[in-house]
Amino acid sequence: MTYFVRRLLRNSDYLDQFNIYDTYDSTKYIQRIANTTELFQDGINAKDVSNIPIDPKITSIYFMGMGGSGIGGDVFIDLIKGQLKIPIETIKTWDIPNSINENTLVLICSYSGNTEETIKMFNDSINKKASVIIISQGGDLTNIAKQQKIPLIKIPNILEPRSSLTFVLGALIAVFSKNNLIDINNDQINDCLSINKSLIDGLQKQIPSSQNLAKNIATKIINTLPIIISADYLSSTANRWRTQLNENSKTIALTDNLPEMFHNSIEGYESKVFRQTNPYFILLTSNLYPELVIKKFNQLKSLLKEHNLPYREINAVGNNKLSHLFSLLTLGDYISYYLAIANKIDPHHNPIITNSKSNI
Repeated sequence: MTYFVRRLLRNSDYLDQFNIYDTYDSTKYIQRIANTTELFQDGINAKDVSNIPIDPKITSIYFMGMGGSGIGGDVFIDLIKGQLKIPIETIKTWDIPNSINENTLVLICSYSGNTEETIKMFNDSINKKASVIIISQGGDLTNIAKQQKIPLIKIPNILEPRSSLTFVLGALIAVFSKNNLIDINNDQINDCLSINKSLIDGLQKQIPSSQNLAKNIATKIINTLPIIISADYLSSTANRWRTQLNENSKTIALTDNLPEMFHNSIEGYESKVFRQTNPYFILLTSNLYPELVIKKFNQLKSLLKEHNLPYREINAVGNNKLSHLFSLLTLGDYISYYLAIANKIDPHHNPIITNSKSNI
């Protein structure tokens, strides 16, 4: 038995020792991952969203938010791609587009309500007379929304911004559906909820590594450079995997996208420097991808095999795009959690991010 195989087996056994979780998971972060389905339902049913109108004169929409507060907009836009007839995009920077005007809807999202970049984007949008909806848990933005009677979607208190993703996603679906701008029906939502609840049951810490997909993958990517490959409507889901590995597992991860990578980055995967990073490819695949994308994934798998680069293919499950991306989001969260525990670190605390915010 090789050293590498022995190390994998030891790590698998380690994640099945229940006493380690209280040692490193000081805030019971795993419970918040397990609660993603309920948070999604809370977002859909939130009383704040039932009476939020979107003016028919709106000709462009921007979702503005940083970090964990911004990812909900990315995922939502991927989900409704092809449905919404109004251009929509996310903004994650200090400056807003010059094209914003009184015919623009701006969705401002900051979990804390105090994010400096987001507050600047809010003020600039107001100055340009845009219509605004605020999504926040508290802080300055919540106070401003109440004082100025700006529509507010109140996020529950969940400890960290990144854990609010499914609530924000549910709330956005509700707002846009109630205004007849998108069509995501109850059958799609019910399929999503059913699949995700079943998935979560199989990813709990009580489930041994031999039967637990998230533990299994986390074990395989220890001391590697995970590279998540996706396409089309799962692009933001792949980015979520990357940022969860960054924040929860405190590890570097990369993303790449098909078919674009076949026009540039694929050449770099042969370099000696790249191979020294110990790369491990994770392919997020779907039977709902366009046929040309499916062919590109098959081509990529052949290339990875040919060049002896390790990979794991993960097929999205469910009957629709919502089920696919939601279940993959959940799986990615669990993988990042178990990798944090395997690395003997707390998935909740992000001292470097916290200090960088306080020093601005």
